[in-house]
Amino acid sequence: MVSTARRSLVGARSTRRRDRAGARARGGQGREGLATLQAAIAGLQGAGVRTITTSLRALEADVLHGEGRKEEGLAAIEAGLADSQVTGAHAWDADLFRLRGKLELLGNAPDHSAAEAALAAAVRIGREQGAVLAESRTESAIAGILERSRVPDGAAG
Repeated sequence: MVSTARRSLVGARSTRRRDRAGARARGGQGREGLATLQAAIAGLQGAGVRTITTSLRALEADVLHGEGRKEEGLAAIEAGLADSQVTGAHAWDADLFRLRGKLELLGNAPDHSAAEAALAAAVRIGREQGAVLAESRTESAIAGILERSRVPDGAAG
């Protein structure tokens, strides 16, 4: 059994890794950031800490989305949702569903119905939780998707 002090130490180290990973990913170092992030997740799992892995999985999925890695991103989403079920901490669920919706639209065969369902779930969860920021981020993602999918005037035959 892992002691509470050990879990706290691992949690603090993993939080620093998460912050470094996010900075690297935003700074154009996606692969390095992803490796750092995955090391943080592995460290937490090894110590039996699952309460913050959901947020790390959301960040992982976001980085993978940015790199166009759909299947890996969806796997990160599933792992994050599984952790939230185990811990009962659902604060990141709306973001996970938002990211699932965005990931479903990647690749040669985007799944529009799965994306729509995931985005609708993200808005619903955000509203249920009173998470205005999560709801707003999802609505912005939907608006961006709709804008990118619009056919320019005169382009339709």
